[in-house]
Amino acid sequence: MFKRILNRSKDYALIVPGEEQKWVNRLKGKVSCLLYHRIEDYGKHVFLDHGGSPVTSPKDFDQEMQYLKTLPVNFYTLAQLHEGAFPDPDKIGVVICFDDCFKCNYQQGLEVLKHHSIPAVFFQCSGFINRKDLIWEHALYWIFSHKNYKNIFINKIKTHTNFPTLNSSIDIRDQCDPTIIEQVTAEIIEELSLQKPIQTLAESIYPTADDITQALACGHEIGSHGHYHYKRKNISEQCFEQELSLSQSRLTKLTGIQPISFSYPFDSYFSSDHQLANKYFKNIATVDYLRIESSFNPDMQIVPRLTWPGPSNNKFRMKRWLLTGSF
Repeated sequence: MFKRILNRSKDYALIVPGEEQKWVNRLKGKVSCLLYHRIEDYGKHVFLDHGGSPVTSPKDFDQEMQYLKTLPVNFYTLAQLHEGAFPDPDKIGVVICFDDCFKCNYQQGLEVLKHHSIPAVFFQCSGFINRKDLIWEHALYWIFSHKNYKNIFINKIKTHTNFPTLNSSIDIRDQCDPTIIEQVTAEIIEELSLQKPIQTLAESIYPTADDITQALACGHEIGSHGHYHYKRKNISEQCFEQELSLSQSRLTKLTGIQPISFSYPFDSYFSSDHQLANKYFKNIATVDYLRIESSFNPDMQIVPRLTWPGPSNNKFRMKRWLLTGSF
């Protein structure tokens, strides 16, 4: 309880006279790269909410974009920064970006961006596009949202791994080879004849090729978030490079433009991966809770980002996140 009260007090500290402007001034001459995931109403896809796909309501997203415009800020894409764009020392820069990129990002999210005339970077998992089934991770979350399917999965996964206590979807996702998860989920879907509901669900949550090309036509940047959203520490370097190459080629073929920006799935990487990723992409995005400084090198830059902390309990928590990057 004490920690909760202390954390809440940090929200209200921003309304002390002069404090909010102090934080605003600290943003000048820098670029904040703000990371979101799903822009969707809470509870629409509970299995994703409870899994690893954070959801921001369109209402919250709209309020945050409106607040940023009142500061005011200059909005950029990473492609624009790569071309040399950057705010003057007395101006504030912001890059809005999304990881994963479900269909909702191109519907509710794009609608908010269009309303405010804000460009964004869509770090798209190329394996989501036009998909008719669930990728390994989302199949796992969906199966665990059904008690009977969950128990079947746990029994099966234990026959494939050396982890006897894997009882949560997050433990399994974080510790297991994703190809094993793919194998087990495919077996369950086949045995229980779940192909039809899975296809219907996939078509409702994943974007079409038209969704991506329409976003591009509106001036947004399409970047890569890998192909199958594999966690780097659970795959080989060879598999990682295949992910980079496949995603780059798929997105280039779809859009006619070779993507220059990449973000690591789950923000999982080894220090040596930056050099490998740079063979395919110019901007390599991480989550380091830092601002982009004026020393930004457009030839090869590790782009630090700030990730959305969750629903704002009050307008001061919203300001705290946007101004300080803390939560």
